[in-house]
Amino acid sequence: MKLKLAYALGIIAPVSIVQPSYAALIDFTGGTVYQFGGSTATTDTTRNYANVDYYEEDGVRFDYIGPPGNPFPPVGANNIGNYYNVGNDVIHGHWDEGGFGFLESIVVNKIDGSSFDLNYFKITTNTAIGGAAVSDE
Repeated sequence: MKLKLAYALGIIAPVSIVQPSYAALIDFTGGTVYQFGGSTATTDTTRNYANVDYYEEDGVRFDYIGPPGNPFPPVGANNIGNYYNVGNDVIHGHWDEGGFGFLESIVVNKIDGSSFDLNYFKITTNTAIGGAAVSDE
């Protein structure tokens, strides 16, 4: 009996620790913008939100991280929403120092702390001066 129980537990144990995963397509529409100062808003392809601290959509958080000792970005440095005024919500930030520059990183994580599968994580970007990408930038 002990052998059968041990064998059964050996088969069941590996199966029981597998957690289901789900896919999320983050398009920056319908999520919640959290701005410095405590304001919140929901993106809807009509407005751009500046001074964004972080953004949450479908269980994923995008957190803008600035330089140490400077928790508040210049106005317009961190944006979520209809930034280009074409009815398409995007994440937008300025990496360079000076002027609008602020960002050191954008941390992406799942709010519930579960694992994050990067096999299908795809991000697009434009150049430092705007426009379509011309290489690997």
